[in-house]
Amino acid sequence: RLVRRGQESGQFRVEVDPEWFLAMLTCLMVGAADSVRLGRLTANAAHRHLAATLETALLRPDAVTSSP
Repeated sequence: RLVRRGQESGQFRVEVDPEWFLAMLTCLMVGAADSVRLGRLTANAAHRHLAATLETALLRPDAVTSSP
């Protein structure tokens, strides 16, 4: 529902299927957790990379986001 709401509000890309996003998120989270567990990434680096990847995949390029 979050992805659909974001699409309806104009913040999220409409060409990204919400089910695909959920599958992608699941795989990315598992991969990030494994990388941290195996010592390949720090938790902070994994968080940074996940956030950047998800923002790029989901946010519309023309959507204005504000920083808190």
